[in-house]
Amino acid sequence: MLSLSPTSWSRLALLSGAAILAWHPILWLVRTWTDPSYASDGAFAALGVAALSLWSLSSPRVARHQPHRAVVLCLGGTALVRLASEALGINVLGAMTLAVDVGALAAWAGLSQRRRAVSPLWLGMLFLFALPVERILQRTVGYLLQSISAEGACGLLALADDSVSCAGIRILMNGCEALVDLPCSGARSLMVMLALFITCAGLARPGLARAMLGLGITLASALIANIVRIAVLACGIAYPEAVGLDVMAAPWHDGIGLVALMVGSAPILIWSCAVPARSVIEPGPCRIGILRSTDQSVSLAGSALFLACAFAVMVVPTHPMDVAAQDLPLELPARLGMFPARSEALTVQETEYFTRYGGSAARAAYGTSTLTMVRTPAPLRHLHAPDECLRGVGHSVRHMGTRFDPIPTATYRADAPDGSAWRVEVTFISSRNERAASVGEAVWLWLKTPGTAWTMIQRITSWNEPDADFENAVIRALDLKSAPALSVAALSLSRSAKGE
Repeated sequence: MLSLSPTSWSRLALLSGAAILAWHPILWLVRTWTDPSYASDGAFAALGVAALSLWSLSSPRVARHQPHRAVVLCLGGTALVRLASEALGINVLGAMTLAVDVGALAAWAGLSQRRRAVSPLWLGMLFLFALPVERILQRTVGYLLQSISAEGACGLLALADDSVSCAGIRILMNGCEALVDLPCSGARSLMVMLALFITCAGLARPGLARAMLGLGITLASALIANIVRIAVLACGIAYPEAVGLDVMAAPWHDGIGLVALMVGSAPILIWSCAVPARSVIEPGPCRIGILRSTDQSVSLAGSALFLACAFAVMVVPTHPMDVAAQDLPLELPARLGMFPARSEALTVQETEYFTRYGGSAARAAYGTSTLTMVRTPAPLRHLHAPDECLRGVGHSVRHMGTRFDPIPTATYRADAPDGSAWRVEVTFISSRNERAASVGEAVWLWLKTPGTAWTMIQRITSWNEPDADFENAVIRALDLKSAPALSVAALSLSRSAKGE
């Protein structure tokens, strides 16, 4: 019969419990990497964490102590968080605890005690970027980032051009309007620079004061770099003859963004080089050392309790608290123009996508065009941009820009697998008559007045046919009043908005 020491049994129970708790979050996380609707690059962050870990593990250990109790406490804390995640049906919350697992296991493996030392704390934080962070940022604070970037670019441009004026996320300059839409919010560059900062911090292992300084430098660099990029693009739109090139065309648009990213990353690298090297120090008597025989029974009991909690978390029923009512009134127009409504049932996938957590959804065809409406009092959970759903069913989707006249509308081009091209236009309107062209803006307005019902109005027409008649018919049928708009054509600052 196999005979194991109490320490070995403790480690086996600890690893088994950690694996059980991580199973569901890992499945969800891998799905975000493979599901086109998430458009997540998180797998690269996970590979980076793995590479750093192997790089450190391949070096000799220069100090040795086993923080067993700290690891048990960390994993025990994640068990409670995962219990809440499973009970409330919040997948992101459960996946975030994987970062704690990574840090705890890195500490257990002694990565901070090796010749090529890596901080377990910063390594765990780097793993957070394996989640669909950009999508989360754009849904929660995307509109705030847009507004800050637009205000900063306006202030910078106003120093050199008296014709500059601003209206929200729109910049008017020399009779041309540039729009700071969601792709230009700076969320992606912020993610890249934060990932760079965390990687540098993991290798340099700064103290708290230096780490906070580095974080401040990173946030400031990301903001300034995005503001300067927007200002350069706006100048190119307003004065194309003076600039001498089309800043919205490839490779110039991407090149400007890349240069801004590189320049913004320089202060982070300079900060990293300025952090003094830290040597690995053997823990003193007050630190957690190798388990003594008198502590082994306590550690084994704690590990066994952790394993039991892991099994309990796996069987807890899911009862999301933010499920909205499914009886919200939602009626599509009986006729749009000369076409009567032909009600179309939502597919199983669409029903799951739109109404899994409550709300109402309906769709009808009018000739060759389609109108879909989704209503919910919880847009943060229930509303999605159309590109997420369309990518999930195999379409290639590009954001083509945003207009504000007659109503705020985001326009997408969707190329179906069969080769057909479709124009997808979406508007979000609240029960308080607030209007938004993106989920991020709708969520931002909803956070100010929680409980307000929001309705997504999505129109789909053939890309090769004019859509003005259908658009006007929808506005008349739903009694959507025109919103104030500037009398110049808006040009999105994202290159994907440049139509063919």
